[in-house]
This record gives sequence, C-alpha cells and structure tokens, in this order.
Amino acid sequence: MAAKWTPSMSTGVAELDKQHQELIDRLNDLTRAMIDGHGTEKLGETLDFLGTYAVNHFAAEEAQMARHRCPMEAANKKAHADFVKRFGEIQHTVAANGATATVLIATMRELSTWLVSHIQGCDAKLKSCVQA
Repeated sequence: MAAKWTPSMSTGVAELDKQHQELIDRLNDLTRAMIDGHGTEKLGETLDFLGTYAVNHFAAEEAQMARHRCPMEAANKKAHADFVKRFGEIQHTVAANGATATVLIATMRELSTWLVSHIQGCDAKLKSCVQA
C-alpha cells in the first residue's frame, strides 16, 4: 500500500514537489506503523498533520497554478475542495468510531489513492506551464 514519489510527479516547482514528497512520506509512515501493529495509534497524529499541511499545501499549489496560468487551475481547486470535504468526513468517522483496523485500512487506502492519482493526474500538469 506504500506510495512512492517519482520524477513523473514533478510540478516543476521545487517547493511543491518537496511538499508532495512530505505528504507521501507521512502516509508511508502510517503504513509502516500499520505493519508494525501501531497503526491505530499513528492514525490520529497523521490525520492532524494532514489536516493542517494539506490546507497550506493546497494554497501554495493553487497560487502557483494561478501564477503560471495553468489550465488545470479550476479543476485543481475543485479537487482540493472535494478532498477537504471528504477529509472532514474521514475525521468525523474516526472521531465517532475510533481508529479501528477497518477504519484505518479504508482511510489509508483512500488517502494514498487520492494523493497519488491527484498528483499524477492534475498537479504534474503544472510542469508544462512552469516551463513555458
């Protein structure tokens, strides 16, 4: 379930690429904790980090897309808004049900899948705008 940042995910903006790598590293830390049997303890910490970090990252990324007039700007903003909404639902589920193994696995799978597909499908398109 571990995600991996690859050069094909590059946005052409070093700050954003570093942030993407940090997001992936944090999710991978959660995966390692799950494997070691400590995932339920690590989930809350990871969600707290992602809640703050994602908002700051999204703002920086949206500013770069606007600056470089990236045609993905509107789609990216919508994807971010949808993610923030879904993330709130995940946090609510964890708060209501606790960090059970089922919640942990579903959350990890959803966050990893969304992050990698979003970076590859949307964010990486910024690179051609930066290079133009």
